[in-house]
Amino acid sequence: MSSRMIVHLMWGIAGLTLGACLALLIVNSWTPDWIEATGTWFGAVATVLTLLWAVRSFRSDQAERERTRQAEHEKDRAGQLAREQAEINQAKSVSISLEGGAAHGSGPGQMMTSIHVWIKNRSKYGASVHAITLDEQLKPKRSLPADFHIQPGSDFRQLIEIEDVPARAEELSGKPMIRFTAGMTYHIDGQDWRRSSTSSPERL
Repeated sequence: MSSRMIVHLMWGIAGLTLGACLALLIVNSWTPDWIEATGTWFGAVATVLTLLWAVRSFRSDQAERERTRQAEHEKDRAGQLAREQAEINQAKSVSISLEGGAAHGSGPGQMMTSIHVWIKNRSKYGASVHAITLDEQLKPKRSLPADFHIQPGSDFRQLIEIEDVPARAEELSGKPMIRFTAGMTYHIDGQDWRRSSTSSPERL
């Protein structure tokens, strides 16, 4: 039963009781016995009305508490989502890409012998790169750089010698290389992330 229905019910009971008591008193000529009886009935009805009002007040308070709890939950959730989005935006500001390096030979037989790994940190935090990985077709001749720090607004760019792979003229001498991918794991603003040159960051 809703709070509004309880109020309507209370007014209805009060009206019926008062009407019935007045009618009985008039019919019975306001005798002392009937006055006492109607007083008793009216008191009993008043007790019922008091209980109904208490129920109505309890439900109103309960509904208000639930609204307050829900509003606080939504506020906390909105704050959490905003913080998570801010963390993702900072993680996206650290990116890795590949560029072509040197090659030997000419024409269709030209072979690429090195590549550039380029990591940009455009976030407002320093980024610690744990490890770098290359496309399985790119085989470095030495261990890849690991466990180094990049200041906010700074870049890390290093030439990596690789076992020969077929070269394309549009990729050589520091030009963007998109047919191969590179990946990295890194730490920024208290979170560990993983991303590649073709994907968005993922939390670890």
